[in-house]
Amino acid sequence: MALLVEDNSSRNPMRCVDKSGLSFEFSLGFLNDHVRVRASCNGLLFCSSMKIDRAYYVCNPMTREFKLLPVIEERRLTKIVGLAVDPYTQRYNVVLAVLADSDSSYVLRLFNCLLFDSETNVWKKLVLDSFGTGGGLVYTADQNQVVSVGRSLYCLSVSSKILVFDLFNEAWKEITPPAEIAKSCTSRVLLLELEGSLSVTNISGESMNIWVLKDCLREEWELADRVNLGSISEFLRETAFPVTLNRDFIFLRTFRDVWVFRRKE
Repeated sequence: MALLVEDNSSRNPMRCVDKSGLSFEFSLGFLNDHVRVRASCNGLLFCSSMKIDRAYYVCNPMTREFKLLPVIEERRLTKIVGLAVDPYTQRYNVVLAVLADSDSSYVLRLFNCLLFDSETNVWKKLVLDSFGTGGGLVYTADQNQVVSVGRSLYCLSVSSKILVFDLFNEAWKEITPPAEIAKSCTSRVLLLELEGSLSVTNISGESMNIWVLKDCLREEWELADRVNLGSISEFLRETAFPVTLNRDFIFLRTFRDVWVFRRKE
């Protein structure tokens, strides 16, 4: 497991942090383009060009291999970006949820879902409604990336519900987070991958709770850990957010740094 982050303090824009906290810098200069990293999964990055309209790349920054994806017709604002990679076959899918009709820039009444498959090299367009909820869908946390687990993608929706895109059935659904999180109005909620499962973390005061999804169909959650963050400063607790974790460490991201916090002494 490695964490890829943008380094805002260096000319070299990317940094890789491994599970022990060691890091090294690398460049995406081999793309010969000015790009923004939109998603990552199993060592691959999905990037959008900052210079060329609707130009997208999937690349491996370690081998410097990359692919320029076919141009898509959609020009509207993309709100949800996800990348899923099969670690055995290296087949990958890119999912873009694009605003189609909205009351504001955050509420999706109807949206187009664009699905790319590396095996066919084709974008597929799926027109979806708001699951019959009538309230629209809200992608709430800018710092919360879409999480890939198995053949599903997860992200937060309205009222901290969780959106799930099933790549097998090419369909979206909503699931409910743990009751403790759903009822909380003061905690910060984020989605992460933990040892091959979806996890939900919430930070409230000096406590960080980590829940793991045990059964998606039954929406069953298990409390995996309650981590005491009292040993770090109040400022860091209030400004940093977890970007990845494993059984030993939590990686907390601030604007300039990545902090490695040991879960258990």
